Amino acid sequence: MLAPVVPYPTITGVRVRIFNLIRQIAKQHRITLVCINELHTERHSIDLLAQYCEKIKVYKRRNVISPGVLYRYSISSVPLTSILFTIANSVELFTQILLEHTYDICHVDGFYIAHNLPSSGRPPMLIVDHAIQFLISLGYTQVTSGFMRSALKLDAVRQKQWQIKMWETAQGCAVVSNFDRELMSKLVPSKHAYVIPNGVDLGHYTFEQMDHRVRSQIVFVGNFRYAANTIAVIDFTRNILPIIRKSMPTTKLLVVGNDPPAQLRRLANGDSVTIVGRVTDIRPYLHSSSVFVCPLSVGSGTRLKLLEAMATGTPIVSTRLGCEGLDVTHRQHLMLAESNEEFAANVIEVLENQPLATSLAWNSRLLVEHFYTWENSMQRLEECYSSVR
Repeated sequence: MLAPVVPYPTITGVRVRIFNLIRQIAKQHRITLVCINELHTERHSIDLLAQYCEKIKVYKRRNVISPGVLYRYSISSVPLTSILFTIANSVELFTQILLEHTYDICHVDGFYIAHNLPSSGRPPMLIVDHAIQFLISLGYTQVTSGFMRSALKLDAVRQKQWQIKMWETAQGCAVVSNFDRELMSKLVPSKHAYVIPNGVDLGHYTFEQMDHRVRSQIVFVGNFRYAANTIAVIDFTRNILPIIRKSMPTTKLLVVGNDPPAQLRRLANGDSVTIVGRVTDIRPYLHSSSVFVCPLSVGSGTRLKLLEAMATGTPIVSTRLGCEGLDVTHRQHLMLAESNEEFAANVIEVLENQPLATSLAWNSRLLVEHFYTWENSMQRLEECYSSVR
């Protein structure tokens, strides 16, 4: 299994997904885990993963500002992410790894790292993409300008071409939603794309009754190394929260997640916005809040944070893009908004309408119980493994 991160601690959505799938895979398979590390990894993280993996090898990710990275980007058509996640001497390294055991499958999490594997002499390769990266880059062009917008457009073209190329070389391909599958089936019609949905640990994320929550408290949860979350919070605090507070002046927003940038921290005012930052456990914030907001305008894939909110029974107000890929219905599982005014009105309605909030909470919990568990995701993954082998 080749992963773009060390999947523990579970401080980002990618890590949550990979870690939980590893726990499921290990019940039936033996795993050699190869990670490309972008953060400092504590020894205890490797020790914990060793409970599920027979072998773990960690290689360092390249620095984006290094001369070698910039030079290669300037003379090639390879997307930046794939250059950053290139392991030095990867062919030799993987050739040696593949000689150590007889492997049935190479499971690759992300098309942008698949090039590290040798093109021949390896087991069948399954590429699992958590999102459609070029759509994310194109989304960012809508909120940037100048050189950054041009650079994102260029890299989006490279990402699209590279993803098609990598999928064509793989024996199996998978995504996280039907939306992503339909798109990739058009781009690579020669490949059948499987759907391995995200899940949630229902034993960990327990349901909390609405009458135990702080009525005026709303919450946003996200990893702020992912710029889309920063854009969403800034937009919400500037354009949506003031509308809500006109009707409900005591409403407060909690912003939870690791690495909030300075521009977010400056939003904290001790009254309407609190920047909580990174926490070891998000459940107390979900359990105490009356609304979970997801005002995303950029992104792809599906949001694990929505599934976690649904599992805890925290009513959700989201943009359509924010809940893209999830089989949800407006006013049944969550509230959907198309504009700032509609988003604010939906938040106010959920805060004021206790029967509606309770109905959303129970319906969303039942939905994840039936369709969005890691056990269900593993069943889909086994189907992929069987088809690839």
